[in-house]
Amino acid sequence: MFSKQTERAQRLAELLQREIGDELRAVVYYSTDTELFQDSGTYELVYLRGDETVPTEQTELKTVMEATGMESLGRTIRHQHGDHDTLNFVVKNYDTVTETFFFLSACEGVAVSLEPSVFISKNPLMDDCLAALVL
Repeated sequence: MFSKQTERAQRLAELLQREIGDELRAVVYYSTDTELFQDSGTYELVYLRGDETVPTEQTELKTVMEATGMESLGRTIRHQHGDHDTLNFVVKNYDTVTETFFFLSACEGVAVSLEPSVFISKNPLMDDCLAALVL
């Protein structure tokens, strides 16, 4: 059973499992009490593809990173820029993985690891943009 804090991450994992199946690699809930969230904080591995016994206890950063194949679990750029409102999520698309970071508050969020083609293949506009750039 997941903690109260990770229930939202579990709902997201269930939604993504229904929508994209095995293209979902991992879902990680994270929290911190510092503004700079790079290598500190707590992590709960909510979902890991192909693993029937996902640990629900807090997990070391290195273990989570190795299990998910994620490039980083950093806070990325979650502060206000100019007249923009609050940043809600960030998508990072690499050759080997797509990472999406959903910010739940200033100190907690959910990181999702996907197959690299998922975000693009589910979004025709992004396909068109990449084609125009010949990437």
